[in-house]
Amino acid sequence: MKARYLLLASALALSVPLTAAQAASTATNGLYLGGAAGANFATDSKLKPAGGTPDTAKFDTGGAGSLSVGYGFGNGFRAELEASYRNADVKSLKNNNFAVVKGSTDTWGVLVNGLYDINTGTRLTPYIGAGVGVAVVNGKLSGDGTTLYNSSNTQFAYQGIAGVSYALTGNLALTADYRYLGTTDTTFKGGAGVSSVKASNGNHTILAGVRWTFDAPASR
Repeated sequence: MKARYLLLASALALSVPLTAAQAASTATNGLYLGGAAGANFATDSKLKPAGGTPDTAKFDTGGAGSLSVGYGFGNGFRAELEASYRNADVKSLKNNNFAVVKGSTDTWGVLVNGLYDINTGTRLTPYIGAGVGVAVVNGKLSGDGTTLYNSSNTQFAYQGIAGVSYALTGNLALTADYRYLGTTDTTFKGGAGVSSVKASNGNHTILAGVRWTFDAPASR
């Protein structure tokens, strides 16, 4: 009986460093590539025509995608370069009674992100992060066939990130996250007798994707 207790105690003692090693292995270590796609929910855009009446554009749910290359330092911290795209079609204008409203906003972003993986000692790893960069914002809007604006501008962009990854192997992980991306107000070249229209741009985005780490162990 004493021998059984001794073996059990030995197994528990050995499991402590093993568990610690498994927990440490969940930290991303080395170069990685990531890709994701999902849905974009643009916030209402405040429109300020030069010399005209301010308005608010509301949007339908759009699409989004991103590609990233980054490096994990093995201690939870990661740095990455991300290229992203977000789209939103205009659904309506608040203050104008156009019978037909058409338009969209496309946001192409390139951002540098800093992220931190929260070690849970399991295959499931929550993470948080933030990023800054630039975005090319393409906007077009017409009411009853009359062009209100149709142009693009490069703006300062920023985002906040919160998500979770699940390690399928040491190299391959599934990811799911929420990102808010905003830009400084964009000034579009106006039409229909308006010289310019200033518009706000904010995006709530849900993404699902994969991440491949090159230098990680093959399995966990």
